[in-house]
Amino acid sequence: MRLLKGSEELFISLDNKLGIANTLRRRADALVLNKQYDETIHVYRQAIKHYRQITDQQENIASCHNGLADAYLGQRKYAQAKFYYSKALKCRQAHLSAEHPAIARSYFSLGRYYYYKGNNNENALLYLKKALEQKKKIYPPDHPSIQCNEQLLKQVEAAGAR
Repeated sequence: MRLLKGSEELFISLDNKLGIANTLRRRADALVLNKQYDETIHVYRQAIKHYRQITDQQENIASCHNGLADAYLGQRKYAQAKFYYSKALKCRQAHLSAEHPAIARSYFSLGRYYYYKGNNNENALLYLKKALEQKKKIYPPDHPSIQCNEQLLKQVEAAGAR
């Protein structure tokens, strides 16, 4: 975290807007993994503000929206999580090819959202299957993203069988 803060200061001194935005996003990515959700939300919003000052940053903004959704999901603020997951998916669909891995990530995130929210395994299965189908076209069979997707899909299927 200290290194990210140092690189952010360096990019600020160089007036490198993309460097600042990327560093903020990476810092927020680390914060969400450490379950520091309030700070995560603040830092992603800062990153989005910087990305909006630069052309052609839609995918980076979508990544920030996905990260915001992860933070809200961690806080169990389901309405906000769904809003940002959906926003990330729409942005990615508008600016990326249908086969792009980021779209598969959005499908996976929405499937995970529906599963964690509870009482909606049907939508969870729909999005997780969509993500897995797309990932199998992109990645080799032993790719960690496919394995992670398959594992969550099995959990959702097992939960639905109860």
